[in-house]
Amino acid sequence: MSEREPSFVMNQSEMERAERHGLSPRELELRELKDDFIHHFAPNAQEAARKRFAGESLSNEDQSLFDRARNKWWFDKYGFPHARVQERVEVLTRKYMVSEDLTRRRDLQRGLFEAVRKKNVARVNELRGLYEKEFPEQMEGVVALLDFPSYLSLQKKVGHFSFNTRTPEGREERKEAIQSLTQYHFLLSHFVEQNSDDKAFLEDFWYTIEQLGVTADNLRQAQITRSGIVSQVAAYKIFKQLGQHPQLSHPREDAFEAIDMWSDADTAIQVKTGKRGSDELIVATDTIAFPGVESKVGDAVTHVNTDLMRDIARFTTKSAAYGEKIGKKIRGYYAVIPKQTFDHVTGEPSEEIVERFRERLGIAQTTHHDGA
Repeated sequence: MSEREPSFVMNQSEMERAERHGLSPRELELRELKDDFIHHFAPNAQEAARKRFAGESLSNEDQSLFDRARNKWWFDKYGFPHARVQERVEVLTRKYMVSEDLTRRRDLQRGLFEAVRKKNVARVNELRGLYEKEFPEQMEGVVALLDFPSYLSLQKKVGHFSFNTRTPEGREERKEAIQSLTQYHFLLSHFVEQNSDDKAFLEDFWYTIEQLGVTADNLRQAQITRSGIVSQVAAYKIFKQLGQHPQLSHPREDAFEAIDMWSDADTAIQVKTGKRGSDELIVATDTIAFPGVESKVGDAVTHVNTDLMRDIARFTTKSAAYGEKIGKKIRGYYAVIPKQTFDHVTGEPSEEIVERFRERLGIAQTTHHDGA
């Protein structure tokens, strides 16, 4: 079905921003699409795109062709669905943002962090208003912060089994709650990954998140959330450095299929944080002989402890079932990343853990030779 989104039509706030900075996010997307579509669209979709670029009206069939091709192009390029408008605009704006804008935006966010910690509601509202006025299309960080108390409340409700799952309504309510939680996880992971170049900024952010946890009498859950998000970002960065084109999974997949990210269209990954001092683990679920405790990839044999075997078995079953549902064979990787091998603010992995994963996965080191 066509999304019928009025793509590349600017609203007033976007036009004001375009006037200040040259191009709006939608114009930036259009520019990238014009550069890329010849190489990424099928011939019939290319023709629909040319009509769209020329300002012609599209038939329902052409609109559907264009939407599907554009959505696939975006997902392949940036690793998350085009329909996630907030994250899409954030990526484009950050990609082309001038340094003065980035500094101003982070200054406003730091002020917001401080106001939240001090419980200064008037200042929070003032800064949010300024932020919305100056950066209306970049609200991801504000939402990540201000929605955290609601996330904690919903997490507690899910954890306490506060839904009557004996009724269809109760089951649906619980399903929607879990999906909301994982949607917030997606937003938070994306925000941290996008801002991981500024450790001091993220230190301020995480400190504020934990203070919100204290206020909600739920610091433990705030710390668990931080640990999970940062380890997922670490895994994303590891696979990216290995040239595997990782993509954060869609919240629907993450919520119900135990998938944290994809390394390509057919390879699903579940990420766990190992205890400090533990060994890393990366196993392909189709190489494990259940109920055994070894996994063999090439000549390498990995010993899997029995506690992890239960998790791996569940992930294997879920990913196989999901593959059947979408009509493709999915290979699963279960990854355990020890706490001491990545930065607990930014998720930046150590060079050592990247190379150990490279070795375990049998990925050759890319070498570059300078010409004579």
